[in-house]
Amino acid sequence: MKTKRYFWESRLHVLWICTWALWLTTSLSPELAWGQPSPNSSIVLIKAQHVYTITGEVLSPGMVLVRDGKIAAVGKDLDAADAKIVEVHSVLPGLVDAATDIGVSGGVAELTSEVTPELRIASSIDYRSFDFARAVDEGITTTHILPGTNNVFCGGSAIVKTAGQSESKRLINDFAGQVLAVCSDPVNGNSSRGRPDSIYNRQPTNRMGVIWILRSQMQKAKNSTDLKAATPQIQAIAEMFQNQRPIFSVSRTNHDLLSVITLQNEFNFRSTIIGGDESYWVLDDLAKSKMPIIYTALTTGTVVGDERTSLRWNVPGKLETAGIEFALAGGRLLEKARFAVKFGASPDRALAAITQTPAKLLGIADRVGGVAVGMDADLIGLSGDPLSFTSDCQWTMVDGQLVTGDDMTITASTSPK
Repeated sequence: MKTKRYFWESRLHVLWICTWALWLTTSLSPELAWGQPSPNSSIVLIKAQHVYTITGEVLSPGMVLVRDGKIAAVGKDLDAADAKIVEVHSVLPGLVDAATDIGVSGGVAELTSEVTPELRIASSIDYRSFDFARAVDEGITTTHILPGTNNVFCGGSAIVKTAGQSESKRLINDFAGQVLAVCSDPVNGNSSRGRPDSIYNRQPTNRMGVIWILRSQMQKAKNSTDLKAATPQIQAIAEMFQNQRPIFSVSRTNHDLLSVITLQNEFNFRSTIIGGDESYWVLDDLAKSKMPIIYTALTTGTVVGDERTSLRWNVPGKLETAGIEFALAGGRLLEKARFAVKFGASPDRALAAITQTPAKLLGIADRVGGVAVGMDADLIGLSGDPLSFTSDCQWTMVDGQLVTGDDMTITASTSPK
């Protein structure tokens, strides 16, 4: 018994010591706390061989002065007193992922109804999710988080920084736009016959049903003469036509892309496509509609996408040639930009497709997506050319705080006060 008691007491002591060590470590080094940036100086001077501003010319060499979370100056020769100096090969704006579902806790959709435009995915975001840490490691500083596409009217999306001191500062927009599922996703699992108490005994049961629900609900919102007396669903849909909410349509197949164009013309609204797997089939129609695409289907892992769509590696290049505005999304953004260039896209458009263009499509281009005075100090440091497959992301900065950092050189400024 004495041996058994000692066995358990020794393990309790080890557990107590580990808990105490973890508390002490995170207290003394807040940068190790989950999801929290390191408490660097509010003034940082970044020196790089190349600064890819995206909003202007590439500075070679170049410097970026960061003060109080904002970009204070950009140039070839800057000086700042009491600044921490960070040296790196290349600097790029923090990457913007314009279509993702990372960090969502408790499910991405409300399954009890096929029409949930009033749903806000922002209320389901877990800011301590490890998904955000992985995004930061990839250089992603801003994300557009989408509700699930189980419903035809999916709900409101949210724009969130991947790191920050508080949830309120990380949340840029809690209702960035209304998401529509113009695809077969809402059909999956549904049946017109079966148990009456099943959530899957509902509409739609085919693609025609998806379009019917979209058209009928939009028509109700258009015909409503007293929105105050209307249901919350109709009120939320009516906001789309009053230009109060951007619209994002998840569509992948060529015939669904054409359906979005038809709905736009019929109800006089403008949408941004998310997906666009088979957009290469309908380039002329997309170009005429002036509908931008947040392209999520660029992958080297398979030639078959969601809904059994036929994928092509050279779609970004074709979109560029057709004059269609596009962004690349869905994680691993640097890798996707590199493959886009390898298969036909220009380097400038590929870099813009993961920085400035998604920021523009989300309505936040005044804050992120470029390196210019007054913008948020969201930056990444690379070991080489951003489009080189051998370049690594060495550190990520969000709102002026270095969140990650490997192999970077930091020194104290010797500039006179």
